[in-house]
Formats: sequence, structure tokens, C-alpha cells
Amino acid sequence: MRPIVVLLCLSAAIVLAQTKPPQETAATKAYPVWWIPELNLAKLEDVEARLAQPFSEEDLNVLKLNAESFSQPAQLEVHNCNELLAVVDPNKWDFWSLDRVGSWGNIGSDCAIVKELGHATPARRSAVRNMAWTPALFSLLPAGICYADGEKSHAAAMEADKQGLSLHQYSKGKAGTQRLRGSGRIILTLDNRFAGASYDLVARGDFDGDGWEDIVIEVIGVPPHSGRGTVAVYVLTRKSDNSRFQTIKAIF
Repeated sequence: MRPIVVLLCLSAAIVLAQTKPPQETAATKAYPVWWIPELNLAKLEDVEARLAQPFSEEDLNVLKLNAESFSQPAQLEVHNCNELLAVVDPNKWDFWSLDRVGSWGNIGSDCAIVKELGHATPARRSAVRNMAWTPALFSLLPAGICYADGEKSHAAAMEADKQGLSLHQYSKGKAGTQRLRGSGRIILTLDNRFAGASYDLVARGDFDGDGWEDIVIEVIGVPPHSGRGTVAVYVLTRKSDNSRFQTIKAIF
């Protein structure tokens, strides 16, 4: 009778496996998508609605005053994230462009991050989850995301990236950390002769569909003797705990 009992047990196990609830069968997706609450996005299903949501009166006012604050001609009138992102070219590395500074930079970067979250899925593997968000991380970040104040300095950073230099090796700046009050977030800071810049982890998830967890970094910098703080946003990834991060793309 033992063989029959074994067969019955195996049959029962197969039936149970086939009838597992969805949350158990999806257990291989172990790393859920994460983003900072400041993006005002409740869930990923709300991305399209968030992009089309009209800007508040306060945001509309500061967007209109952006050019005036820097004594520049008026910018196009935009009313939501979709309209703002439609007129910003993330591949145009003019860091003095009004599209990247002041209110356009601050609001636009949030819009770009939300839009990118629309492509995010839970990751099956991760080499980013256990890293400590400390200045030591500058040795693992790529030189190409170094804050640049124009096309020339950006090109220099990209060349250093091609040579395999880390952000720490290229910038040779003084690193530090800053904790945001009330949120628990830690921002890495880096001061050098070019500028003071902050590097903020704002989202995690699989953004390119390869199963590995990626990170989104927002870079904000202010050159010396300038009120023009400019913003850039990058998606980075790595696939082992011993490797340096690679840039997937710039999204703002």
C-alpha cells in the first residue's frame, strides 16, 4: 500500500501547487518598486493620472516666474507634467537652460521620475538593496553623473566615465551626508572646485525589464557665485555586489 499512498500524496501536492493564491505564485518578484513620498504618487497605477493632473496654482505661479527670476524671456506655459516634459529634452546637456533650473528643474525632475515609474516593475534580483547610503558609495557611482554646469564639463565627465573612473576618482571632492528632517532620507553631498552638489536616491525598481533592480538618482548642483541650481536625473544599475554602477539613461 505504501506506493499508492506516496502517489496520492504527490497528486495532492501537485493540486495544491496549482491552486496557490496569486500572491504566493508571484513570490519570485521579491523586490517591490519603491519611490520617495515627495512625488505625491500613491500607487503605480496612478502614474498616468499624476502626469495629467493640473499643476497647483502655486506651481503654476512659480513656473511662470522662473524666467523672470533669472532675467530671461518668458518660457512656454505648461499646465501639467505631460506638457512640461514635452518641451524638455533630457539629452540636451545645456545645464544653464531654464528647463533645468529653479522651479522648472525642481518640478520637472519630479515629473520625469514619475513618468519613469510608469515603466517600473518589481525586480527578481538585486545588487543594490544592501548598499549603505554613505559617502563611500561615491567610489561605486559612475563619473558620468557628476554635476556639470554646461556642455563642456558634462563632456569631460562622460569621457572620465568611458575611462572607467568612478565619481570619487573624477571629482576629487569633499564628500558628506545630509539627513532630511522628517523623512529619514539621507542625501550624499559632494563639494569640489566646480560646485556643491547633492545625490539623492529617489526610486528603486526594474526599469529596463532585465529582472535586476535599478536605482534612480537625482543630482542637484549649484556652481559657486550662482543662484542657478540645476537638476539632472539618472537611472543606474549594477548586477553584482562587487561591481560599479552603470548608467542606463538620463531621464531629465
